[in-house]
Amino acid sequence: MKATWFIFVTLAAGTVGGTIFGIINLAIAEPLIDKAIGFEVRREANAGQSVDLGQLADYRDWQKGGAVVSAVILGMALAAIFGIVFAYARKALPTNNNTKKAVILAGIMWFTLFFVTSLKYPANPPAVEAPNTTIYFRQELYVAFLAISGLGALGAAFAAFKYKERVKPVILFAIIYAPIVTAAYFALPDNGYQVTDDMNSLVTSFRIASALTMAAYWAIMGLTFGLLWDKFKRNLDSNQRLTTA
Repeated sequence: MKATWFIFVTLAAGTVGGTIFGIINLAIAEPLIDKAIGFEVRREANAGQSVDLGQLADYRDWQKGGAVVSAVILGMALAAIFGIVFAYARKALPTNNNTKKAVILAGIMWFTLFFVTSLKYPANPPAVEAPNTTIYFRQELYVAFLAISGLGALGAAFAAFKYKERVKPVILFAIIYAPIVTAAYFALPDNGYQVTDDMNSLVTSFRIASALTMAAYWAIMGLTFGLLWDKFKRNLDSNQRLTTA
């Protein structure tokens, strides 16, 4: 029964965060994608290639129609990871307020899973070309850096908590985590994206929009999770398998 409450809180937070994330994406990210596709269509037309605008419009309508659903699914998946980490790590987080703990952890996860990764492999609209690489290669690079950052942060956090009596946790975390991601940053190759001058402003706007939408997701999901955790605290805290108490 207690596990049921944990699953409910996690999925509810992921659904709320994912829904708002999807709506914000529709409002600020999708128009930028449309502009990027427009650039690509004009480029192909100028090169003498034929473009089926009707088929493209139908595809974009279908894509936008499923954007919120996809965002909810992604939101629940990320919330599941967040919930497990929170259940085991919450006693190591500062403050005695579970809502603040959840927001702090959400900020940490946004920083390590999105922001740091985007420094090496920033988000780009689909129309930005990477002619010398395949999409699978680019995905492998992104996932590799994401895994290194996430696991590096997890290991650094464990060490910081274990030796907190000797060194301040924040300092020890930085000492361990920073060299790991710095080494990965320089060791992994570029993903091959080439942003032309005419696309530079648009790509920059898209990257800013992506950072803001992801920050909004993590903030809303973390806040919702923390509020629900406090609401059902008695049920959740009594589950010894899901807490470190």
